Amino acid sequence: INAEYGTYTSAEELEKHKSELRMVFRVVDFRKQGKVDEDGLISVLRNLGKEPDKRKVDIIFKACDRNQSGFIEGDEFVNYMIHKQQLKVSGPEKRQKTGHEEHQKDQHDQKQGEKTQKQGHEDEGEKQTENKGHVDNQASNSEVTLGRGLKISDFYTAYAGQHDEFSSEEKDIHHNPKGHQYDLGHESAFGMFSVLMFNFNDKDPGIDPQTLFEQPKKSLQAKGLKVHVAANIEEFLKSLHDYDECWFSCSKYDNLGPDKDRFIQEIDRFHTEGKGIAIWADNSPFHFQANLVLPKLVGTVLEGKTAGGKILKLSNEPLVPSKGTFIRHLITTGILNLYEGDTICYPSSLTKEMEVIGMSSDGFPCFFVAQPENKGRILVDCGFTKLYPKFWDKTAGTERFVRNAAVWLLGLDWRLKLGYPVKGNIHHKSAKK
Repeated sequence: INAEYGTYTSAEELEKHKSELRMVFRVVDFRKQGKVDEDGLISVLRNLGKEPDKRKVDIIFKACDRNQSGFIEGDEFVNYMIHKQQLKVSGPEKRQKTGHEEHQKDQHDQKQGEKTQKQGHEDEGEKQTENKGHVDNQASNSEVTLGRGLKISDFYTAYAGQHDEFSSEEKDIHHNPKGHQYDLGHESAFGMFSVLMFNFNDKDPGIDPQTLFEQPKKSLQAKGLKVHVAANIEEFLKSLHDYDECWFSCSKYDNLGPDKDRFIQEIDRFHTEGKGIAIWADNSPFHFQANLVLPKLVGTVLEGKTAGGKILKLSNEPLVPSKGTFIRHLITTGILNLYEGDTICYPSSLTKEMEVIGMSSDGFPCFFVAQPENKGRILVDCGFTKLYPKFWDKTAGTERFVRNAAVWLLGLDWRLKLGYPVKGNIHHKSAKK
């Protein structure tokens, strides 16, 4: 309802809008400082589906940064946006306008009309960006840019990046919030994206090679993702670049044969295109394929064999996990307890490209992520046994972790932040706006 001094809305809708603003701010503030600088503000606005010019950014930043600290805090930004949009809660107590108020409204409308005429061409693009609807799940594989009005809330839930900051009505047997609304990504929102999987561990006694990714495939399909498990290495390498993500699990054998160098080159090329890679390894020596590509991707290799079988707890430390814990990260959204895997390996060394998300019960990094500048995101999990059907339904946080990982690896918040298309090769000549 349009009113003289703003727009009336329900308390529920107002809180929903505030939650979206908080979520976007939280996603950009990945260092968990509770504040962002001017570049961070630009990222926030782009993730809201806007393409701000420097003048508008300066105006917003100065209005929010009242103490001139060079940063703005989340609450300051949310309050500013609500005030700027003049949103108010409607209700029975909403006042009736007097004749004088109606006269003021007419004058205001006249001035606003004149202003709109002057700014029509300037504001038209921004309004189109703000008012676009949700993602069409049947979208084609062509490049999708900010021109379609996409924003991160089309993909991420209001709980993105949250763990114990809210109270869920139900919890599962592992005391994690129950319900897919607590995942990182919306259900059925990812129909334009695809994932290619391949299991190198084809000689595990009694285990069908297709079985390892059977449950992950079903789970990701619920998010709308198109998932295909390659039947052999030739199919995997030949079709790799048609997909937005690739997932592969490792074996202890060199079963690549003459395709070894090709495998290394194609994975590196895929990474350079800005696409996501999930590497699933396990205790030594079940990390052969990982160690072919990790030296170039992040500068390390995997080693070691430690007993797992324990449940990791959410860390009290925001950035560095301690033994038996995992940190707050978009990948761990909605998780309080997380199974580490039945048996586990670990990286031989840590490099600046790596961010350790979880530390095993034996005190070793058991899963980590990386996103080198202008390249795709990487997840390395050192205990792939959690994916087997016998562990899938019985272990803490496994399904949510897998679903969150697929959403995070798409790099949507990062792509929107930089103005890239939400899918495709970021180095394509038309990728940068």
